[in-house]
Amino acid sequence: MRGDVLPQLPVFALRTVEYLWISTVPKKSTLKLRFGAKTFSMHFRPMGQGEGARGMFMFRENYEPLLTHGHKLLKAGDVAFDVGANQGLFTAAFGAIAGKVIAVEPIPWQAERVRANIALNKYSHASVVEAAISDTVGEATLGLAGGDTSASIVDEWSKSKSITVRTVTLDSLVETHQLSRVDFVKLDVEGAELMALDGGKRMLTELRPIFCLEASDPVLFAKIAGRMAAEGYRMFRFDKRGRLVRVKEVTGWIDNVFFLTAEHEAKHAGIIVG
Repeated sequence: MRGDVLPQLPVFALRTVEYLWISTVPKKSTLKLRFGAKTFSMHFRPMGQGEGARGMFMFRENYEPLLTHGHKLLKAGDVAFDVGANQGLFTAAFGAIAGKVIAVEPIPWQAERVRANIALNKYSHASVVEAAISDTVGEATLGLAGGDTSASIVDEWSKSKSITVRTVTLDSLVETHQLSRVDFVKLDVEGAELMALDGGKRMLTELRPIFCLEASDPVLFAKIAGRMAAEGYRMFRFDKRGRLVRVKEVTGWIDNVFFLTAEHEAKHAGIIVG
């Protein structure tokens, strides 16, 4: 479970009852969440297993370390990418601080949810690109057999249920949106991370944002870490006190691994330990 669960058991019990009520009786619901000192809202819709709604409802600010502590890595005016946006939880969170947010989401019905959550928060500085991130601009088969949160353009097992989607690259987005800076990139693309990085050579070498990735496959992640190290990035994770701790290798699941350059480390020296 995410967060320090035991002290919050009464809260989770109440939320379980509320979740069952909302699921059973059609009811419009809006969650109010925090991202550091800022607040934002999310439309809540109970959905099936693997679609990301239950965890968001139950854990909220403790859903992932990125939501709990990620505000420390963003400032007003920053340009942030939410790649693999799903319902737009991090799009909405980033929008509470950043000056521009670009959400990338290939599943049409989830992209529509991202747009709805952007509208809910009245963000004029956030937009949605309905596409999958890849190493080329074109089309790909997106596998959906594992559910929306596991949708992948590389995992063949998931393609027993699939749709055809448009693909874009990180660098093509920089060009299309005429960006001179990118400060933060959340990349959650279910195995296509190396392809995404291959399509973001300018972003890696020139713009050099902080990257946040999920570590679910140690073998794949070792390759990702090697690629990032070659570009001058080092790995960190947040501890329970909200400090960035150096990670030398990944041997199991880590929700959020952050890649920082020496320049980033200097800017955020106050929250880095070890």
